Amino acid sequence: MCGLRNHELMATFENNAFVGRLKEEDKKHVNELTKYHIVPRLFLSSLRDRDKENVTNISQIYMRRNTYRKDLKGPKTDMQYMLKLLEAKKYSCWSRTREDSNVMRDMFVEHIPFCVDYGYHLQNQQV
Repeated sequence: MCGLRNHELMATFENNAFVGRLKEEDKKHVNELTKYHIVPRLFLSSLRDRDKENVTNISQIYMRRNTYRKDLKGPKTDMQYMLKLLEAKKYSCWSRTREDSNVMRDMFVEHIPFCVDYGYHLQNQQV
């Protein structure tokens, strides 16, 4: 005991939140891996390949992924963000709301280029 604390000092910093904190370049690397839909279990091995002294744990990876996704979404609600993505990918949307409120009851989504290609394919098969 050192006289200032009522416990022994830790011999290692394993599972210490401060030591395991992601550095800026690690955050960018996690963002990039998230962007390309890499599974999180591979993140740790990728970070440790880059830096042998890295003691980041999987919960810090998940927290960073969530932060990155929230930054992408911005102040939009989940429904607004989904509709934005559907519009960007050229999907056609149709929805109905409840009569007594502004709550969406159901929604129909279709990918127009797929429907056009599929219809053309069916038309050529019937000949």
